[in-house]
Amino acid sequence: MQMNKYSQLPVTNNGVRGIVGYISWESISEAWANGIESECVKDYVKEEIQIIHPDTPLLDAVKTIYKNDFAIVIGNGNDKSMLGIITTADISSEFLSNTKPFLLLEEIEKSIRVLLNGTLLLEDIKDICKNTEKEISSIDDLSFGDYKCIIENPRLWDKLKIDADNKLLVERLDEIRKIRNEIMHFAPDGIDEKAIGVLDNISKYLGSLIKYKYRDVRGN
Repeated sequence: MQMNKYSQLPVTNNGVRGIVGYISWESISEAWANGIESECVKDYVKEEIQIIHPDTPLLDAVKTIYKNDFAIVIGNGNDKSMLGIITTADISSEFLSNTKPFLLLEEIEKSIRVLLNGTLLLEDIKDICKNTEKEISSIDDLSFGDYKCIIENPRLWDKLKIDADNKLLVERLDEIRKIRNEIMHFAPDGIDEKAIGVLDNISKYLGSLIKYKYRDVRGN
């Protein structure tokens, strides 16, 4: 358990079949506190195990796992083999992995709006983004394609007074736009770590641009 950083392990009496319970750091500590100093696993086993199956509804499985910290997955029908163990840490890790791209995109979009907001007139924005399908009544209506059009426009770029390489920023926004489209169309293979790394780096980069653009204002 220590070597593999496991919190608990199922205990069986017949390979992957015949689960008799589980052993955990908690069960070991509890036994030691009660004077048990055995070197046998059986003396630290807890028999109260929660079992779920591959066809258990997802929400029901999540409730069971969160209530008990983990659950053991057993095969359906005649196959009662243990398929694995799912813990709250597994669910948290999967949730973070699935939501991180969306959270980063939201953070990036907020940062772009901070950089644009209060600097450009709505008429200027509408004129540059006149080919967009959506009616623009505020900066909140802009898409990543619109942001790109605004920033690559020399006249509006001068007004923004952003201390950055215009060409590089436009390239990064186009990269974000492509990743966003992939995410929103639910790519079957998911978003790879490289794309998440790009989102993370650009989010931090935009944060630094905001910091330096408004440092004089905060200083006053």
